[in-house]
Amino acid sequence: RKDSNGSANFNSNLGFNTRWKGLTFNEQLSYQTADLLEDDQLSLLSTVSGSYGRNRIRANVNYNIKPEKELANAFLDVVHEVSNDLDIRATLKRDFDPALTEVSLNVDWKTGHARLSPRIEYNTNNDLFIGLGTRFSILREPKEGKFRTIDRNISGNGGFSAFVYLDENGNRKRDENERPLEGVIVKALQNGGIQETDENGIALFTNMVELKLTDIVIEDRSLSDPLWISGYEGLSVLPRAGNFAQADFPIHVAGELDGTIYGKSVNGTKKPMKNVGLNLYNLDGKLKKATVTDAGGFYFFSRVAPGSYYLIINETSAEAKNFIRPMPEKIDIGYDGTLIFGKDIAVQLNQKDIPVDFVKNYAALKERHPHISFNNTDLKFILNLGDYKSQMYMGLIWYKLRKTFPSLLYNANLLIPPKQSLADPKTGKHSLRLSLQEWSFDLAYEQCRILIAANRDCKVEIIPNGEDLISDGVKTANVN
Repeated sequence: RKDSNGSANFNSNLGFNTRWKGLTFNEQLSYQTADLLEDDQLSLLSTVSGSYGRNRIRANVNYNIKPEKELANAFLDVVHEVSNDLDIRATLKRDFDPALTEVSLNVDWKTGHARLSPRIEYNTNNDLFIGLGTRFSILREPKEGKFRTIDRNISGNGGFSAFVYLDENGNRKRDENERPLEGVIVKALQNGGIQETDENGIALFTNMVELKLTDIVIEDRSLSDPLWISGYEGLSVLPRAGNFAQADFPIHVAGELDGTIYGKSVNGTKKPMKNVGLNLYNLDGKLKKATVTDAGGFYFFSRVAPGSYYLIINETSAEAKNFIRPMPEKIDIGYDGTLIFGKDIAVQLNQKDIPVDFVKNYAALKERHPHISFNNTDLKFILNLGDYKSQMYMGLIWYKLRKTFPSLLYNANLLIPPKQSLADPKTGKHSLRLSLQEWSFDLAYEQCRILIAANRDCKVEIIPNGEDLISDGVKTANVN
C-alpha cells in the first residue's frame, strides 16, 4: 500500500487451522514492513476455541519473532456449563511487557425471574474487584394482572398468555369450582417455542418475534387424563412488540363409543361384519370421527369430544357388501365423559341400500335462492328425488311421481318449485327436493325405500342445523 504522501507499507499473512473433537486450532503468521517503522515486524498468534464436553474454551498466545523474540501476551477463558441455567466462567490474562497478570471468576445464573452475575477480579498489582450484576424485565401478565419478572430483555418481542383449565360444564367460561391445569404443554408452532403451564394454569410466551404469525395449540399428550381433550383446535396470533395477547383454553372430558355390526339374513341368522366403515358427523354435517370394524365386527370411537352427532354407516361399505343401512342414530356425548358401550347395529343383507347424507353445500343452495324461505325451524330433513337438466324436466318428474305415488308423497311439498329453481353452477342441474315438515325420519326413510324399490331416485338428506356443540377452532376462543 502506498499513500499519497509517498510512504509505503507491506502486510502479509499466512494461516493454518484444523479441527479436532469440537476444538478449532489456528496458527496465524503476520509480517509487516513500512517506511515509518524502524524495524520489520513478524509475529505468530496461536489460538484454540470451541467446546469440549460441557466446557467452552477460548485461548490464545501472541509471540513476537521480529524485531525481538519474546512472548507478548497469553489469554485463557473457560466457561463450564453446570446446567441450562448456570454457567461458571474463569479467565486468565498475562501480559509480559510490562508484566501483569489478571484473573477473574464469574457466575451467570438465570433464575427465571432475573439473571444474577457475581464477579471477582484480581491482578498482580494487588487490585481487587468484587461485584454483582443483574438483568431483568418486568411485565404485567394479562390474565391475572400480576407483575412478573423475566431474566432477559423482552421489550422488543411480542408475547402471549395461555390459560388452561378443566371446563367441566362446557360453558367455555371458568367457573369458581373449575380448576386450572398445571403441567400442560402449550406450543407456539412457528414462533415462540414450547411452554408449560404453572400451578395457576398459565403458560407465558415472552420471546415471540414481532409480526411473525404463529399457531397456538395444546399438546394433548401432555394432559394427565387420557380422556381429556382440548376444547378447540387452537388459534393464530400475530405478535406485536411490547404487547401480550391472552386466550383461555378449556379442556373437556371426552367420551367413548363402541359396539358390533351384525349382518342379518332373511332367515334371521346373524354374522359379524368386518371392514365396515362408520362415521360420526356433528349436527353441522362435518365429519368428526371415522373408524372401521375389525374381523369380529367390533368398532370403537375413542376420545370423542362432547357434543351431538349422527352415527352413520359408510355408504361405500353398504354398496360393496350389499346390505341396507339402518337410519342414522343420534349420539349425545356429555361433558361428564359419556361412555357408550355395546351399541350394536344390525344391517339387513342382500337388500338395496337407502342413501342417507347431509345436504351438500346447503349454505350455497340458500344463497342461490334468496326468493325461497328456508326458515322453517321444524324442517330437519328432506327427500332428494334426483337432479335434472331443466326446470321443465324437473316439473314433469314431479307431476309423474304425484300421479304414481299419491299416498307416498302425501303432505310432501316442493322445497323449491321448478319455476323458481336455479341450476347448480357446477353441474348445471336442478335438484328435486321435497320439504317434509309433518314427516318423521322413520316415515321418510320408509318412503324412500319404496321409491328405490320402484327404480326411482331417492335420498334422505339431513339439513345441517348449525347447532354444533363441538369446538371448531378459533371462532370459539376467548382472546384479548
